Amino acid sequence: MFLALLFTMGCGSILPAPTQPKSRFSLASLTGHYTYSLGGTIFGLPNGYGLYHEAGSFVADGKGGLTGVDDFTSGTSLVSGSMTGSYTINGDGTGTMSLKLPGRQIQLALEVVSAGQIYLLEVDSFAAGDGGAFAQTSPVTLSGAYAFRFYSHAVGGASSTAVGRIIVTGTSITGDEDVAQIGTASSHTFIGTLTQPDSNGRGTLNLNDDTGNSSNYVYYVIDSNTLNFVRSDPGVVGEGRGVAQTGAPFTNASIQNGFTFRLGGDTQKYLGGLGIIGAFTADGKGNITSGSLDSIVDGALTNESFTGTYSVDSRGRATMDLTSAGASPISAVAWLANSTQAFWIAPAQNSVTAGSLTLQQGGPYSASSLNGEYAFRLLGFNGQNPTSVGAVGVMTFDGNTKVNFTDFIVSLGGQQTQNGGVGGSYTVSPNGRVVTGPISGVTNSMILYLTSNTSAYFLLADPGTEVAGQTSLQAPQ
Repeated sequence: MFLALLFTMGCGSILPAPTQPKSRFSLASLTGHYTYSLGGTIFGLPNGYGLYHEAGSFVADGKGGLTGVDDFTSGTSLVSGSMTGSYTINGDGTGTMSLKLPGRQIQLALEVVSAGQIYLLEVDSFAAGDGGAFAQTSPVTLSGAYAFRFYSHAVGGASSTAVGRIIVTGTSITGDEDVAQIGTASSHTFIGTLTQPDSNGRGTLNLNDDTGNSSNYVYYVIDSNTLNFVRSDPGVVGEGRGVAQTGAPFTNASIQNGFTFRLGGDTQKYLGGLGIIGAFTADGKGNITSGSLDSIVDGALTNESFTGTYSVDSRGRATMDLTSAGASPISAVAWLANSTQAFWIAPAQNSVTAGSLTLQQGGPYSASSLNGEYAFRLLGFNGQNPTSVGAVGVMTFDGNTKVNFTDFIVSLGGQQTQNGGVGGSYTVSPNGRVVTGPISGVTNSMILYLTSNTSAYFLLADPGTEVAGQTSLQAPQ
């Protein structure tokens, strides 16, 4: 596990030096306007640790300089303002970023996926979190319907998730949502107001549901179809994602063929105590004919196969019932952005979860489906103390049986190391489920589900941990 790796390094053992491939990236790989988001944990609080989320936008000059704006919340008042920073990028895409923000300065490790996307990892002694930045298009006027996913945690209280759709007309909002807390689920309508994005792609919105509950958000436009959200209400930490809705009216045929999915959230015991990834095949007629999932819940690992049924209404709201032999049925609600992407929640008695569904491309899969250098990021808890662990870096698949963690940066409980040159074997099932063998000092096994041969969700299959992430094939300029 990453914990073992860091302790080994701390005791003076020497790992092989990170592989240094030919130069594929440079400072110029990060040039122009970007929108970013980060989320994770803050250490050293009276009750041990707490959550934070932030979002913003910056301009990278292609020479190592940054300027931008940032919004940050850890459950008190939202802190907003301008920022400046610097960055470095090595030939394999690893690098660093230092940001001077209102009232604080943070250090990030980064991994370049492409000129349009980077993975980010906070590596400070007082906080650990991960996220990413995407190339930002010129600000646009928001209009029409957007499918969304929200996560919120009331400091000292309960967590909740919501999925639904927002309909924007000028500065007015109407919409529908499904909300889940541990043990409860409900559906609502809401109204609200919105400010259109400024020159940084930043705007605000207020939502008021049919029970009188109000919530407020700052959002950042990534492009004409995609938004990042950060909750701005005092006493609540939260974030979200929105995607423009196309293809309505929807039907059962809007969900067909193979989908990869992920769910993450909190349990009754732990914040961040649950991670689920998997894949299923739908027939376009309301039946899930086959499916497989791997989960980590409070450190316990499970692999299950399942079947199910679903029903999609014209708005894009889908109800789903998944049945697995020997396990409790899972009832979920999804809101479709289109026939290739949806956000969903799975209300339960012992957890609160939210995630995404993504149409698989390029299956059936085999070992040759993974071939090349893949950027990755991961975050979670290593053991039930809990100790926060995160990493970004490069892993290489050879298209046959071998995977190698060529270069990666680890943040563990506020300590940072850079490592590389460790690897193992892997196998791929036709449905896109990938299993690695032991990778010395890193993980007993890693489980991935392919969205395509260029991207996947994954979990570290180490008992007692809850660590999840994603990976994408690097695309150098």
